[in-house]
Amino acid sequence: MNAADTLPAVRGKLTAKAPLAPLVWFKSGGPADWLFEPKDAEDLAEFLRDLDPAVPVMALGLGSNLIVRDGGFPGVVVRLGKAFAKVDALDATTLRCGGGASGILVSSTARDASIAGMEFLRSIPGTVGGFVRMNGGAYGGEVKDILIDCDVVLRSGEHRTLRLPDLGYTYRHSELPEGAVVIGATFRGRPGKAQAIQAEMDRISASREASQPLRSKTGGSTFKNPDGHKAWQLVDEAGCRGFAIGGAQVSEKHTNFLINTGDATSADIEALGEEVRVPGEDGTVQGMLDLMGLKYTHSGLVTSVIAIDKELTKQALVPHGIPMPTGTMVDSESLFTVDPLPRPYVLKPVNEGSSVGVAIVRDDSNYGNPIAREAVGPWQEFDRLLAEPFIKGRELTVAVLGDTALAVTELRVKSGFYDYDAKYTDGLTEHVCPADVPDDVAQRMKDLALQSHRLLGCKGASRSDFRWDDEHGLAGIFLLEVNTQPGMTPLSLVPEQGRAVGMDYAELVERIVGEALT
Repeated sequence: MNAADTLPAVRGKLTAKAPLAPLVWFKSGGPADWLFEPKDAEDLAEFLRDLDPAVPVMALGLGSNLIVRDGGFPGVVVRLGKAFAKVDALDATTLRCGGGASGILVSSTARDASIAGMEFLRSIPGTVGGFVRMNGGAYGGEVKDILIDCDVVLRSGEHRTLRLPDLGYTYRHSELPEGAVVIGATFRGRPGKAQAIQAEMDRISASREASQPLRSKTGGSTFKNPDGHKAWQLVDEAGCRGFAIGGAQVSEKHTNFLINTGDATSADIEALGEEVRVPGEDGTVQGMLDLMGLKYTHSGLVTSVIAIDKELTKQALVPHGIPMPTGTMVDSESLFTVDPLPRPYVLKPVNEGSSVGVAIVRDDSNYGNPIAREAVGPWQEFDRLLAEPFIKGRELTVAVLGDTALAVTELRVKSGFYDYDAKYTDGLTEHVCPADVPDDVAQRMKDLALQSHRLLGCKGASRSDFRWDDEHGLAGIFLLEVNTQPGMTPLSLVPEQGRAVGMDYAELVERIVGEALT
């Protein structure tokens, strides 16, 4: 997109090479190819309808929870202006809000109309469009508690009204169609008294001021809370309070906030976030503990290094008869010219855990054919990727403790596949334990998990993830990876399988610690 005549005509404002840093709270990042501020909903709909479908589109609200990379955004950023920022009371309990209205404006309008139940929006530093998309929430309230419906413009330009059940809300997640721009929403509260509503808003405001770095250049809370934990507490316990890379720093006031101390680049901020969440599965932590002479649970340095690398894992296991998908390493640059495998196929980083960066490329995917350079996917993050054939069927996992395979769990994802969000977002995945599979299939998976655990030299607990094409019986079983540091909260998969075989959480932990001490 190098010339204005490549874009549809608009009645609003269209700016080429628009700086985005002034529009986001981090105050960093490069420009957008184009910034579009539509005059009204019809202007937006016509623009999206006539825009080349290959051009990426991103909606921007207040920019409070967003990192714009230093290279900018290769497409069109849509920013809803004053025409979309109106809030009106429809009756004694209902507000109609534009997608560009701020949480503060919505909660203040509710107060003036004596509508209670929307005070929590005072604490959300964003616009209606953003917190409707993400089921925003704080201080005991969530958007799902007050939303009646929302109006969206789809990437095709179609205008659609979605009611609450259509959004499939879970924790900080919705099933809003990809590319949809929220242009308005209807919220319902309850009758209240303006004075009491203001008092609650003041309490929330004071609490945020006391605990969060609101006057810093920040992107808000950075890390999702893992099951059973608070992210800020884990970051603090890891000694990261005040830790800095370049001009980016972990806030000393609240450790789940990253801040720009003055001259941070987006690369600084992203590198800091990655450093804080340094993976414990790749041998880094294990090597450090070995050097310090400290005992630790789960697998050691060499096992961790091999298991985190999907190619090394195959080299260690396949010669011993462990069935794994046949893959090939590809340069990301080559994907923009030709597919490495017949579609559908899977692309994944070779040494990331938690299904980070996994993409399934299908004929009907919106990545393009061949993959478009500007399409969002792991090829933008990693120079080399592992390509594997897509195996249709069911997602299953087996935990091994010591020398025993515990059980088989089926992971039923409500939409998409078992990626990072499905793993760590409440409500996106149903666990069925024991899995409803034939006895011979369950036993085969348990045997393969135990054999892999032994071949890799795992200690403590491991978890082997499988894909099973149920149309091919035992021949349809494929091991995807072995997790040497599986989640160990009481709600995680390993403790869940422990309970399935009569082992409570305390006993499970005792056995893992006991093995580490021997």
